[in-house]
This record gives sequence, C-alpha cells and structure tokens, in this order.
Amino acid sequence: MPSSLKSSDLIPLSAAPAELEPYARRAGRPTTKYRSIYGRVLDRELPALQIGKFWYLERKNLPLIAELLGLVPAAPVKARKGAAIVPVGPIP
Repeated sequence: MPSSLKSSDLIPLSAAPAELEPYARRAGRPTTKYRSIYGRVLDRELPALQIGKFWYLERKNLPLIAELLGLVPAAPVKARKGAAIVPVGPIP
C-alpha cells in the first residue's frame, strides 16, 4: 500500500456498490452492480488501486466515480435573466 494512504482511505472493490448507493439514491438510479464496476476498473474507466490481487477505490474519488457511473443528478439549468419563455406545441 502506498505510504501516503491509510487503510481507512481505501474501499475494497467488493464494498463499492454499498458505498455508491447514496449517490444512486439521490440520482433516482438503481445501485450499480459489482461486476459492472469491476469491468470498468479493468477497462481503466474508473480510478482504482490494485494491491496484491485485490482492487480498491480511494474514498476521495467516490464523487468522481459516481459521476463517471452516471450516479450524479444533472444540474438544473438556470434561465438567464431577461430570457423569454417560449411555449412548445400548438398555440391555442
């Protein structure tokens, strides 16, 4: 393990779905399955550390991982000041 990391900073990959569940709940999405996370780690789409034969996520990367998995709700679009509202559909 890198000397700058403590064991409390690392999450075993097997615990990733439970750690990411609050993000999924806020986004109104189902919890991401372990095999999906594992596959994306192997494809180098998600940041992870391999120590021996085990994979870990760094706790500080959870928000980024949630975003990469689509578990962060889209930010609401703010209308510009003075912007007109244009109706969509037939005008009566």
